[in-house]
Amino acid sequence: MLQFDYVRTSLSSALLCITVQRDEKPDESRVFADKTNQSFQSKPMREIALDDRTIRVEATPVHCSETRPYKGGKLLINNNAYRMSSWRRVVSLLPPAYESWIRYCYGDSIVFGHQEILCHHVWSAFIVYQREVGAPRMSKKVKESLQRLVWLSVQESKKFVNRGAFAYVASDLALLLGVTPNNWNQCYQPRWKALLQIMVTLDREALIHAEQKHREESRLRRSSAVPV
Repeated sequence: MLQFDYVRTSLSSALLCITVQRDEKPDESRVFADKTNQSFQSKPMREIALDDRTIRVEATPVHCSETRPYKGGKLLINNNAYRMSSWRRVVSLLPPAYESWIRYCYGDSIVFGHQEILCHHVWSAFIVYQREVGAPRMSKKVKESLQRLVWLSVQESKKFVNRGAFAYVASDLALLLGVTPNNWNQCYQPRWKALLQIMVTLDREALIHAEQKHREESRLRRSSAVPV
């Protein structure tokens, strides 16, 4: 059984924890130069021609000063970010709706293109749902009001996934649309719940696809690894 919390934690860590911590002090110098390498310790030789013979002597060392103080090499990426890079690659391989949701919900992405994709996905899925359940046809006013709630349903779903609570209650939503509480309960609340359920389904499907793709990529890397 898929552990959704594990996948959520992995995705959040991969998309958010990608900065280098300056207070880390690993053996960074070994990344740039291995001091045990003989090429750094061997003394170069030069040849000198004397009449009909040639002799080899150690080259004269050249002393020079650096133009700026050397502070040592810095890793371009920390260990945790490197370890989670496989999850970041997986996100880029997902279908647009799944990728947009994961980046927005678990990576705090504010890219407008992701918001457009999510709104289009939710509204399209809502129209399909209305047809499947045989819901009564919406009036133009109700349809326009619901379209205004599409992005809010995405925001509320993100808040519920990350914090376990919604920001708006029924009275807040009725006030937001400028309708009475009774009108909200009759015309809007069932459809609002449908929008939220679409987001629950999207979140679940995105996590399942991400975990499956991560497992496939890991298996491919292991099978293509060259034995040492």
